[in-house]
Amino acid sequence: MPLPWEALLPFALTTIMISAAGTLYSASQRFQNLGKPPRYGIDSWDDMMMKRDKLLTGHVRGQSVS
Repeated sequence: MPLPWEALLPFALTTIMISAAGTLYSASQRFQNLGKPPRYGIDSWDDMMMKRDKLLTGHVRGQSVS
């Protein structure tokens, strides 16, 4: 039995909305982290360095390599 064409419109809208929400969430995370990817597995050393960076630059992701 073929797929009714009426089912494609809600499927496409749902797919587009989920994709847009994921993209906007990712962009929001990057914007909040000064364009850097999110940190994972933060230990006590990283926490201490983030506090230091916050005091020096005003943002926990303020340090850069350059």
